[in-house]
Amino acid sequence: MELVKSLYDAHQNPIVKWNTAGNKIYLPKNTEEEETLVSGNMETLKRTLDFPRVDRRCKRSLAEWLEDEHIAKVIKKHYQNYGFQNTSGIYLFPEEALFLLETNRLELRWKSIPVTIEQGYNLIIKNEILSLNKYKIYKKIALKGFKVNLKQKKAIHHKDEPEVKKIKLTDEFDSTTTSESQQENSNYQIFNSKMNESYNLHIIENGELDPKICLLENSHKNLYAIALPDNVTFYKFAKVELPDISNDNVD
Repeated sequence: MELVKSLYDAHQNPIVKWNTAGNKIYLPKNTEEEETLVSGNMETLKRTLDFPRVDRRCKRSLAEWLEDEHIAKVIKKHYQNYGFQNTSGIYLFPEEALFLLETNRLELRWKSIPVTIEQGYNLIIKNEILSLNKYKIYKKIALKGFKVNLKQKKAIHHKDEPEVKKIKLTDEFDSTTTSESQQENSNYQIFNSKMNESYNLHIIENGELDPKICLLENSHKNLYAIALPDNVTFYKFAKVELPDISNDNVD
């Protein structure tokens, strides 16, 4: 009973802010005042990390991981703008399932057993289907507020229906602003409703950008992503019109 009471109190009064001493100290002075300051900060940090994180399980969505299809079948849904559906059910792409699991919005089960975030990475990250670098790019885009339109080539579907029915997302992506070939070759199509921006996102696997891509038609509507071991970098080419300063046009 005491444990239940303590968890309830932790849920009702979570730590939302903790005080620090200010700027980081780089050069130690080895004074008594400095040692007191450092030990106080360490104690505050330890107390913050030890504080129990309590969340309502009923607020999470629930899905079962289908290993053969490499997608997650949704059992209970509490989210918007993720996944696809057809007559056989509602599904999450592997990127979406791992992202929702990592952000504590999904309870993912494998063979009816709930999995941890670490187990989710081991289950879902497969280089031939979803590499770690590709997921890092997806995660950063999703955290920035972009809605991602994923392509599913092996979705569970019946032969008499379209391959993918995207939930509340395809209507928002303005396909008239980009060439069809560039959309087809892109990894993701992303959209930000607040900034009214949409891009075709291309993932560069070898880490090298071809400088000729800036000459492509509508290249300003393409976004290029490179995932490094410690960072994800995005590149965009702006549409620039240079004035004609040839001698023929000079008075």
